[in-house]
Amino acid sequence: MKIEDIAEFQFKYKFFCGDSLEVLKTIPDNIFHTAVTSPPYYDQRDYCVEGQLGQEDTPDEYVDNLVAICREVRRTLRDDGTLWLNIGDGYCKKPDKSLGLKQKDLIGVPWMLALAMRKDGWYLRSDIIWQKENPMPESTKDRPSKSYEHFFLFSKSDKYFYDWYAISEPQKEISIKRAFSKNHIENRKDFENDNYAISSVSQDKTYQKLRKDIESGKNIVRNKRDIWITSTASEKDKHFAVYPDELILPCILAGSSSVGCCAECRKPLERVGETTNFEKKCNCETVEVEPCLVLDPFNGSGTTGRVSGNNGRYYVGIDISQEYLKNARESFRHLDVFGENEVEDIEDIVS
Repeated sequence: MKIEDIAEFQFKYKFFCGDSLEVLKTIPDNIFHTAVTSPPYYDQRDYCVEGQLGQEDTPDEYVDNLVAICREVRRTLRDDGTLWLNIGDGYCKKPDKSLGLKQKDLIGVPWMLALAMRKDGWYLRSDIIWQKENPMPESTKDRPSKSYEHFFLFSKSDKYFYDWYAISEPQKEISIKRAFSKNHIENRKDFENDNYAISSVSQDKTYQKLRKDIESGKNIVRNKRDIWITSTASEKDKHFAVYPDELILPCILAGSSSVGCCAECRKPLERVGETTNFEKKCNCETVEVEPCLVLDPFNGSGTTGRVSGNNGRYYVGIDISQEYLKNARESFRHLDVFGENEVEDIEDIVS
């Protein structure tokens, strides 16, 4: 396996064992369509691997190291690419005067990271809340128990690929009823008032469109909200921290084209309106398409890779632990989308 093969898409998935920062430095620019990852959290678990992320002396050092890794992720992403990053918080175990942290303080790592990433050049586009239906029980009695984590959406540019319709949700019945309410703007007493709220005018136009769509028999959906509710996942004896497939699926579907990309320039095909049709947005002569390419610089148990493969994407996973990569490889063997002949020994592709 040669690193340059990544640029030629000569694989369905590849694993690289090594420090994420160093491996990413060997990968060409502008390769990946999207990246979905959950790095080791600060001062939470010791994976007993030399050079691991998360065991830094201070939160600042942790954030600096993670920003440096994500800087390489940004370089390897296409200009229309996105990064979806799941990050949890923790409590201060030892005072840190530089940050004003006292023992038992909630550190605020997610927003420390998000603001540092924005300062480093990323576009901070969304703070998605992962609400856990079955959060880890806590013995504490002097604060509410934690039941959510942050999932930040970053983009490399102000214009980027995002298939909102692929992750759209059924419109709520109450909104459909409200669209046919008699209390529309033209019927209100303050309709001629110059101080009438612009947002109300905009909302009324939305309801007018909704009524037309309903009357025409169109499938009525709404944009996906930024609170995602799922259960947690686990893989006993294989990995401490595993996020569930249903949490990752929207990231893959929205962040990369379902029908793939141009085989020449790798620009993703884009959906035509709210339909199942897609079209090329490049001027390349070829009509051939290739699957989009997804990255996870902290492969872990391989959830991002499995979801990518099961949804027609190619995948590159990086992890510092050869043991975790071997476990992920075994789980990939059972996926029809990849197939037995696509599995390589980790030792052959160590970087």
